[in-house]
Amino acid sequence: MRLPVRILASLLLALTVSCSVDYGFHKDLRTIIEQGISSDADLGLLLVSGGAMSPYFNPREYSYMVNTAADDLVSLTLSEGSPGQKLAYSTDGGLTYVSLTTGYPSDFINITTVNDYTLVIRVTNAAATNHRVYYVRLNRTRLVMFRERRDNSDIYDIATMLYVPYGSELSFSEPTRTWINDGITTLFDDWAEYESGAGARYAVGDPGPIVTTQLNYYAQWKIVGGTGPAGGIVVYDKTNYSDGWRYIEAARPVAGYEPIVEVWSFDSIYHTTFDAEGYGIWNTLRIIAEETGTTCAGMANDFVRNGFEDWFLPSADEFTHVAYVVSDLSPAEFYWTSSNERSGYAWAISSGINDATFKSESHPARPCRMFRDARRTFVVYYDANGATSGTAPTDSDVYPSGTAVSLLGQASMMYPGKVFTGWSYAKDGSTGIIAGGSSINPTEPVILYAQWVNE
Repeated sequence: MRLPVRILASLLLALTVSCSVDYGFHKDLRTIIEQGISSDADLGLLLVSGGAMSPYFNPREYSYMVNTAADDLVSLTLSEGSPGQKLAYSTDGGLTYVSLTTGYPSDFINITTVNDYTLVIRVTNAAATNHRVYYVRLNRTRLVMFRERRDNSDIYDIATMLYVPYGSELSFSEPTRTWINDGITTLFDDWAEYESGAGARYAVGDPGPIVTTQLNYYAQWKIVGGTGPAGGIVVYDKTNYSDGWRYIEAARPVAGYEPIVEVWSFDSIYHTTFDAEGYGIWNTLRIIAEETGTTCAGMANDFVRNGFEDWFLPSADEFTHVAYVVSDLSPAEFYWTSSNERSGYAWAISSGINDATFKSESHPARPCRMFRDARRTFVVYYDANGATSGTAPTDSDVYPSGTAVSLLGQASMMYPGKVFTGWSYAKDGSTGIIAGGSSINPTEPVILYAQWVNE
């Protein structure tokens, strides 16, 4: 037999209230019992007239502790507020907290535990002329903290704190912000148990663990695939800052068109180039210094995107990273690299396949740039400009724009019958001569040509 709501409410309250009262309900008590509560849920107001409450708590104290039947430590806090009677719950350090706002600063509180997670809370004013009764199903929760890195730092902040019902399955969402580091807008990867990325890892949408204790998760980010300072795609991270650079980014196409489509060169000169990461810029400048006509390397060197002028034709190994990361390369095209294969041939790559290709063929190219942070970069390449023995000096560093660089000297270069006088931006010295030891402050990669005069 199903008891009417008013009878059920009377029986429940009679178990815990020792006085005789009349009940004036503003909300169905059975509805409150069956629905339980959620964070900041409005429980409604149950008014009870007459009768003092015993025992009661000291009205001058605003926080009280009580053990539920499930032996969870509960803190009930009384504070002033507006009428409306809302109850909120949360968890911290394994303890469950309940906060009750009554709207009156001088109320007394009596708490009775009925079963594992059910409390009867009775509030009366100091004159004992008015009672408010709450029948609350207490949900145990556990704190889960999602931590995200500060920009340009490896330090984690708490970005989100969730109070998750005990025993429920945790779900994972996107982080609240994007991590920007060294000028790179990185890609979110997943959540990890530990800051280092160790332990269990969960992607957005993955089924999570069952929550029974406080948990911490750390956002993990991917550098490769992110957007570089010049708006390109980061294709390589060598994980250290040696020689003034760490990352390589490749230019994106413009309105669906490749940034460069050009011949490698129109002659069969063999250039000493290298395939490894970090050599694309030096290959490019060497080709420009030693060639006289139009070259793909020259087009890459002249390329400008978003104010950045420090682009080059990637080496074979550098372009291998481009092909692996970039998704908009044409599978039917071979792309030029700056790696010379032999006289008349250079390496071009299509779908991961290296091919020794005639230099006079026209193919697309993806300019790349090396960097260590959001600033533009430059290098200084020294060309012997006719010296017949020895080698030009080498400066292998990549400099951030605005850096003053002291020029190197003659090194081991020798030109019979001539004397070294310094360097110039032009082969014929028409832009002036700069002595070794002098400082320059370029904003883009430069080639300096040795200058010679007759003895």
